[in-house]
Parts: sequence; C-alpha cells; structure tokens
Amino acid sequence: GTLLQDALDDFFGARSAFQRAIALNDTISDVQYMCGTTYFNEADVISAKRNKLGMSSSDQRKHKAYSAKRKEIFKNSIVYFKNAFEINPSDKDVIMGLVQAYREADLKDDMAAFINVCLEGEHHDDVFLLRNLMQYHYEKNNYEEFKRIKAKVDEFSAD
Repeated sequence: GTLLQDALDDFFGARSAFQRAIALNDTISDVQYMCGTTYFNEADVISAKRNKLGMSSSDQRKHKAYSAKRKEIFKNSIVYFKNAFEINPSDKDVIMGLVQAYREADLKDDMAAFINVCLEGEHHDDVFLLRNLMQYHYEKNNYEEFKRIKAKVDEFSAD
C-alpha cells in the first residue's frame, strides 16, 4: 500500500491494499493510519482542482461542489484514524491525523471532544492539542475558555 501511495501516487490502489490488510488483521495501528492518509491524498487532489477555479458563477458552483466533496472525503477517513487511536493511543501522528480529519470534515465539536479525551490522559501537556482546542473555543466565541487554554499554551511554550 505504501509503495502505491508514495511512489506511484495511486491512493485508490493503496487504500484497497490497506483495506485488504485490515480485513486480514485489523489490530495494526499503522495500517489503519495509512489507510486514513489515503483520504488526505484524495482530498489534496480535489483541493488542487478547486484552487485552479476562477470567479465565474460556474466556477463558484464547482468550488462549492469540490468543497463538499473534500468534507465527505475527510469524514470517510475518520474511522481509520479512530481505529488506529484505539489500538495505539500514544501515536502522535494518529492523533494529529484525527484532529485534522475532524477539522476538515467540519466536525469541530467531535474534534473538541476527542482533544479533551486526549488531554485527560497522557497528552495533557500537548501544545498541538491545546492550540486546536484554543482555536475551537475562539471560533465558538467562548473567550473565557480560549483565554484559559491560551495561558496554558503560553506556560508550556515557555518551558
């Protein structure tokens, strides 16, 4: 799967290979994670197409359709990152992937809930998670929580 994805840019072929491997053994975190990343690669292709569009009404309709497609692609990746996290909750790449998938799929409440779970455990001082949670509260106009988390980020960043 990795060869197909990295060397040949065949994320559909890679995804198929990873899914076959998962069907044989669904307890390998790296395979779950890599399957999730194939969706990120697919979303990148959609983004490149979207970014080439102009300002015409036709292009704006296409832009909206591409944006909706991207969200759906990221939603489809979430199950693999969640599975990988359940298998290996210490893997920082898995955590970052799941946070990004939630954010890009516009499932920010789910993202915040996941981050809070991580912060309650071994990732209690993870600045990446704290910054994403801080941004979430800022976007929700929850400025008191934003300030509380920002102070924590500033404390950890100073160390």
